[in-house]
Amino acid sequence: MKKATLITAAALMLGSVLFTSCKKEYTCVCTTNGDTQEITIPKTTKALAKTACEVYNISGQTECKLK
Repeated sequence: MKKATLITAAALMLGSVLFTSCKKEYTCVCTTNGDTQEITIPKTTKALAKTACEVYNISGQTECKLK
């Protein structure tokens, strides 16, 4: 009985860790004509921050990358 309880508890803890997304602050670094600007993207996942950062790219003028 104890073994089954421990296995169930371990499975629940592992599941909660795997399905919880890490939301934190990311920085997008943009360079335009040699000038660098940092844009903070708060409370998001890395994938969404990368997408948001790519929105600032302007072909031939501005290049932005997630820091």
